[in-house]
Amino acid sequence: LGDKIMLQAIVRDITERKKAEEQISILAHSLKSIYESVCITDIEGNIIFVNNSFCETFNYEYEKIIGKHFSNLISDTNPANIQNQILPSTLNNGWKGEVTCKRRDKEEFLSYLSTSIIRNDNGIPSALIAILVDITERKKSEEALRESEERFRSLIDNMIESAIIIDWNGKIIFANQSAARLVGLNDPAEGIGKRVYKFLHPDFIQKVTQSIDRIKSDPTPIIDEYKIRTVNGEDIWVE
Repeated sequence: LGDKIMLQAIVRDITERKKAEEQISILAHSLKSIYESVCITDIEGNIIFVNNSFCETFNYEYEKIIGKHFSNLISDTNPANIQNQILPSTLNNGWKGEVTCKRRDKEEFLSYLSTSIIRNDNGIPSALIAILVDITERKKSEEALRESEERFRSLIDNMIESAIIIDWNGKIIFANQSAARLVGLNDPAEGIGKRVYKFLHPDFIQKVTQSIDRIKSDPTPIIDEYKIRTVNGEDIWVE
């Protein structure tokens, strides 16, 4: 000013901006660190962000996957109706379901996919987000469990001995063919949901109730004799 050199300073309060930046940073780190595979695309489906789990799952380096279209990660073995549904449904209210994906080396795997729209502060769609979980191992476990249950059921159904499973209230939740024949039923399903006391001689209802109460606290097997009553009113002694 004139012959004097002065310093002009402009001060702006950036507290709110710093808070917003911190929140964005936390969100970004969270997305990068979570177990699920996260992918963000533009409205056309071109990938603009993936997290660490996504890169590991699909065997891509971050730089190599950015810019690719999301459809490149979906296997052609999926039914056509699924492939054609994902993007339109995402643009509508989102899409959820099981879908076969393919890694960088073309290896295919089953995943559970959930998609939705990301909107800006004005409510206008600005991006799409997809969250995937590799469920291959879970499906294998479910299949192994199903096969195990089928073997169990086949074994129990073909036993000569009568077998039933009841809950703590005495309600029958499983019975094999021999048990149905023993009490005069044509099919085990006819007894499911009924209380076991319906098939007992009245003098033995209390004894069975006491046995159930005892085994709640002491799981030692009980071997005893009881008198049951068939649907035709015939009394039979059983061990």
